[in-house]
Amino acid sequence: MSSAIVTFVVVNWNGKHLLEQSIPSIMEQTYPSFEVIVADNGSSDGSLEYLRGFPEVQVIEMPENRGYGGPNNLAFEKARGEWIATVNNDMVLDPDWLRHLVRAIESDAACFSVQGRNLKLGESGVIDGCGIGLRPCGAARRLYHNRSDAPISGEPIPIFAASSGAALYRKQMLAEIGYFDASYFIYYEDLDAGWRARLKGWHSKMVPQAVSSHRVHATSRAGGGELLWYLGERNRLRTLIKNLPLGAALRHPFLIGLDELRYLSMVRRNVKARTLVKARVDVVKEILSLWRKRPADLKNRGEREWLEWLALCA
Repeated sequence: MSSAIVTFVVVNWNGKHLLEQSIPSIMEQTYPSFEVIVADNGSSDGSLEYLRGFPEVQVIEMPENRGYGGPNNLAFEKARGEWIATVNNDMVLDPDWLRHLVRAIESDAACFSVQGRNLKLGESGVIDGCGIGLRPCGAARRLYHNRSDAPISGEPIPIFAASSGAALYRKQMLAEIGYFDASYFIYYEDLDAGWRARLKGWHSKMVPQAVSSHRVHATSRAGGGELLWYLGERNRLRTLIKNLPLGAALRHPFLIGLDELRYLSMVRRNVKARTLVKARVDVVKEILSLWRKRPADLKNRGEREWLEWLALCA
């Protein structure tokens, strides 16, 4: 295994109480060569004062909350590392987390991203997610969510995309796809990036030996309300329009439509109908700009593989 530099990127907004666990877990990694960049969204809770206790941590200070994708992209531009490790501020990493991920990604030249087993903090053995699966309607599936039977050893497992809450990316490939879509503000940036990488012929994996723990509901959705449901639904539809091969849409409209109905029946329990309607109206308004974001030769890519992608870790 090489000792190429890895750049950790943490986006923070008023999360001092979370940084008090996540930053030490990063600094205690056994992998020998890394730097840490925290992109702070105008925190007022003492986060910056806490980070000053780590002079080796670089801080990008923003005057306001600019969401998730944009701050990450600023840090990506400053990163010296060959690899980029995105870690949410509500994550705690096992000491060997990075070592396992670097070993896996550097041995596979076509690998865009990797992640490990992400457990629920304080719930022994219960899994929060082992990667992102793709549903026909474009929604993300958290693989092995609320289960305890994910593999704990063996070879890396193919997944559709890595969850950027605790993931390792190949920086060159991130740059080639244009990093995260900053217009999303929050939600679906990682699935969108993973899909764009898939369309270039790259893939993602889950490495069972790499373990992270998530303080569930510590951030966004804890006080999210309708706005965050709106953003999630809007960005799901944006991602679908930007990346779904036209051939797949034409050949499998019933599969997509049926899954859309199933998805809506599930989320309708948690979100108001007017929020779902607003998301769709706003996406229709920007349909032309979304269409222009589709790869020029998308019609020749991804249609055959689409059904295979849906089956990854199903």
